[in-house]
Order: sequence, then structure tokens, then C-alpha cells
Amino acid sequence: MLQQISKITTEEKKKNEYALNQFRYSFLAGNFEQMEELMDNKGVFFNRMNKKRALAHFHKFLFTEHNIGKRLWPEFKDGYSLDEFPGEHVIEFRFMEADPFSFPDVDKFEFGDPPRKEFKELVVRLAFRFHNGKIIGLRFPKRVVKSIESFILQN
Repeated sequence: MLQQISKITTEEKKKNEYALNQFRYSFLAGNFEQMEELMDNKGVFFNRMNKKRALAHFHKFLFTEHNIGKRLWPEFKDGYSLDEFPGEHVIEFRFMEADPFSFPDVDKFEFGDPPRKEFKELVVRLAFRFHNGKIIGLRFPKRVVKSIESFILQN
């Protein structure tokens, strides 16, 4: 995957970055319609699900099982996967039950840190695969790192 990342064109990289940013903010806003538009119809999501089923499962995971609608404050940081698909971009979303005005250090965390109990955090990490500005894969990565710079230099 690391070699494939370096082989994409600048134009495709811009399209992919745009899709990633659009997904990030549509996710935080709970805009599943926009997330659906960003996902490719032929993509494979969350262990062999199609787009419609993945969005339904994802909605249930977030709103029914983890009730993120009641969490006051979201934060996010970016990193990379280090598991079966090394180098995939990962967004780490942190949903917490903390008022940022009462806890000024609520944004003091590093990508990959465990959930902070004092904020009752839910940490959701999503790994992405892209093709020409569309998301063709979404999954929950098992291992993540903040940076792949050392891997790129060794390659």
C-alpha cells in the first residue's frame, strides 16, 4: 500500500484529500447522505458490506450502540494504519462527555492514545481507501500510528 500511495497523480491526490475532508465533516455533522455520495457504489466497506448496508450498520453503531448524539464534544486527529493494509489514512474521532470550557486541556491528546476515562470518551478510528476522489474502502483498523514518515524514508 505504501508504494501505491506514492504512485498516484497529484490530481487524484487532491481529489482524495477533498473526499477525506468532506467525509470528516459530514461524519461529525451526522450527514449520512453526503457520506453516501462520497462512497463508491462498487466499494467494499466494513468487512464485505456494500455501501447501503455499511451506512445503515454505521448509523446503528454510532447512534444506537454508542449514543454519540449525547456526547457534547468531538475531537479528531489523523494518522495511518499499520495492520493488514499499512499506510491507509486513518481518522481518529473522539466523542466525549466533557464541556471544553470546564476542561481546557480536552484537546491535549496524541493520535492513538487510549480513551480518557475522565471524559467518558468513545474513540472511533476509520481507515480509508480511495480511488479517484471516491471512498472505495472503510474499515476499523487494528493497529495505527501517528506518522509513516520513517517507513517512507526506509522504503
